[in-house]
Amino acid sequence: MQRWLKPSVRDAGADPEGVATHPDDLIGLHASLHILCKDTADMLVKHYPGFLWAVSPDQRGQIINILCLNFHDQYGYTLRVSELDVDPRRRLVLKAGAEILRRFRYPGTRYDLALANAVPRDFNGRAIPDLSDQKASKKRAQTEADLAIAEGRATILQLGNETILRVDR
Repeated sequence: MQRWLKPSVRDAGADPEGVATHPDDLIGLHASLHILCKDTADMLVKHYPGFLWAVSPDQRGQIINILCLNFHDQYGYTLRVSELDVDPRRRLVLKAGAEILRRFRYPGTRYDLALANAVPRDFNGRAIPDLSDQKASKKRAQTEADLAIAEGRATILQLGNETILRVDR
């Protein structure tokens, strides 16, 4: 006989799932994407314990962004929902977690504070990712953008949900 626990006991500190307080809360809700993100997060926590994983869905783009907040809040891994739909064992999720740890030069699969502190970091305390295998054109574009920002020739604008880099020539 299975004993059922109260939701607050099973998932301590979490928001109640499936509760709508207003009819407008149901607009645009895709339950399958919610379940896919929850499965992705559960698998990352199970296989790479101790890390702070963030799984962010984008319904419009049909992608899921995976971040490891122990290292960086912007560099992560992007998976297409269509690829995850045909991957029932979620091997792509495990590959994404391993790739994130490799990019930040973390040598293990379990979180260890001493190893995490040994990861190279910038002046903001964020880990510096290894992007050495990127295409040369992408590296050059990023370098030019960084230089324009440093010289004051570029401005980062936030327009709604989009971030735009405006370069003054």
